[in-house]
Amino acid sequence: MHVLEGTCVLDASYDQDTTDLHKCVSHVLNDNVLSDCKPNQMRILVVGALGGRLDHEFGNLNILYSFPNSRIILINDESMVFLLSKEFIHRIHINRVNEGPYCGLIPLGNQAKSTTTTGLRWNLEGQSMEFGGLISVCNQLQSDDVTVMSDTDLIWTVTIDKVKGWLKESIATTEL
Repeated sequence: MHVLEGTCVLDASYDQDTTDLHKCVSHVLNDNVLSDCKPNQMRILVVGALGGRLDHEFGNLNILYSFPNSRIILINDESMVFLLSKEFIHRIHINRVNEGPYCGLIPLGNQAKSTTTTGLRWNLEGQSMEFGGLISVCNQLQSDDVTVMSDTDLIWTVTIDKVKGWLKESIATTEL
């Protein structure tokens, strides 16, 4: 039906080694789909990427690691998730109307030997984090600005209260 209406349909079903989301993100980033958009201004919001089957959620989290230099945000009605690369000191501005109060920092796959934060109720001061040990979940935002520095990539997760308002505001303030 969509083909009849002039919509381009890409069939990548031959590739069973990557998820449909991986194929989609790869197409957007590598096939010059958004040629007018500067790479440092592009954000990919994946709505509905959280919740449901756990294996699908892990597949979606894997997308963040597969495209670490892209600004990909996974979002559902309750949470927003993105990757914090180890290469930077991250300064995250919190929209307290729609974000919080809970947040987390999760090292997937690798031990974080040293993570330091500011702006959280329970800040980390060079602590080690890993599965089977300390991970920062159920933390709370204490400031409008959070900083995170770590020696490994971390998943940042924050609760969102009003996804429709946040999404509308986020899109409206995105410079193209």
